[in-house]
Amino acid sequence: MNEIIAKVKFLVGSLVAGYDVFEYTSNGVFTLTEPNATAASIKVYKAGILYGNWTFSATSNKITFTGLTAGNVVEIFYDSSKYSDTQIGNYIRSALVYVSVNNYKEFEVNGSSIFPTPDEKESNVIALIACILIKPNISSYKTSEVSIVFEKAKCKEDKIIDVMRSVKTHNGITEFHAICEPGFYNEDQTLLY
Repeated sequence: MNEIIAKVKFLVGSLVAGYDVFEYTSNGVFTLTEPNATAASIKVYKAGILYGNWTFSATSNKITFTGLTAGNVVEIFYDSSKYSDTQIGNYIRSALVYVSVNNYKEFEVNGSSIFPTPDEKESNVIALIACILIKPNISSYKTSEVSIVFEKAKCKEDKIIDVMRSVKTHNGITEFHAICEPGFYNEDQTLLY
């Protein structure tokens, strides 16, 4: 689920670069200044060298260090988001309901894991739907596989249907197809006029 969370944060444009500097005295627990830090993005440097003796709690937004001595200075680079991983995880769970009711595929969430594990294209579909749920007034989305421009008057449910219509699965392979423009089409989806 963490990969989909990262995609959603990117797609909704909520990422902010964070940077903190802390000097160790006697307590190795530091609170990051930007909320909702993304754990996978955290890079810690001690004396200009990548440092790995730390753990991060997304719940408290705190980093706990081990192996530091008084006077050590650490620099922390990270991405943070307007939305917490928990909030986005809930939107992803909702997106999976839309995926299911639109007869695309059944997924089950167990803790922070999705079963069966979505492939890259399925992850993009789930992320796009979660983004629509977060920002229903958005006018377009683009991933490496699909680009969708929505009519401004469409409600979020119709936008989700557009995403689902753009996705087809044949023999276990997910493919994206262009969403038809308004007009009249024959059986092979060729525009008549």
